[in-house]
Amino acid sequence: MAQFKGDLNNDGRITMIDIPLCLKASAGQFADNGRGDINNDGATTLADISLILDHIHGVNLIDEVI
Repeated sequence: MAQFKGDLNNDGRITMIDIPLCLKASAGQFADNGRGDINNDGATTLADISLILDHIHGVNLIDEVI
């Protein structure tokens, strides 16, 4: 199964379940192995949560395989 940026629970899909994991990763409470850094700025932040929400709503789809 491919691993996508934004798929923090590693189930092969980017869904609402990934948002709290991204929040935990941004606070240093969850090891996301780089999957949460969607905008490639070197850190998982609240900006990445916004990109997950865009993806879920069909705007700016995330297709980067890692």
